[in-house]
Amino acid sequence: MSVPEKRINFWKQIEEKFQKSPSKLETIKTLISLGISVRKEYDEIRFYSGSIEIKSNAISRGTEIDRRVVAEVAGIIVNDPLLSEIFSGIKPIPDLSGIGAKFGFGVIEIIPVEASTPGIIAGVLDVIASSGLNVRQVIVDDPEIVREPRAKIVTDRPVDPALIPSIRNVAGVRAVVIL
Repeated sequence: MSVPEKRINFWKQIEEKFQKSPSKLETIKTLISLGISVRKEYDEIRFYSGSIEIKSNAISRGTEIDRRVVAEVAGIIVNDPLLSEIFSGIKPIPDLSGIGAKFGFGVIEIIPVEASTPGIIAGVLDVIASSGLNVRQVIVDDPEIVREPRAKIVTDRPVDPALIPSIRNVAGVRAVVIL
């Protein structure tokens, strides 16, 4: 029998580490939300989206975060064992919800009453599956990063509007939007 790993409260540790610097905490959240990894290679700190290197000044311009803050945060990341392990493994995920309708997919957005309520996604997916739709992708906002988190579900074909009341009846769902 294996010994269970000790669960690390990731956000609590991040917030404690950056409690005196809101701009650095926002930079951390931005890097995570964009799927940008940070690694030290050949004594240089580098940023990546997948396998493509991104220059720090491009991150600064694109996010409107001061380049010095980006550089400081990157230095903190590579010199902290936990942060380094986390940020070296981050990967970007393509979000099909913005273009799904153009390809004949269905796209719905779920607005929760409270994002931390367990079972919202499972309940919505159950309704979708029982209608015969296949789910291609589920993108869920992290409530620690996004002020009003939502879930976007991309299906293999458009969602029948008749399903909306059943989806709305799932415990924890406040609203459903067909995109």
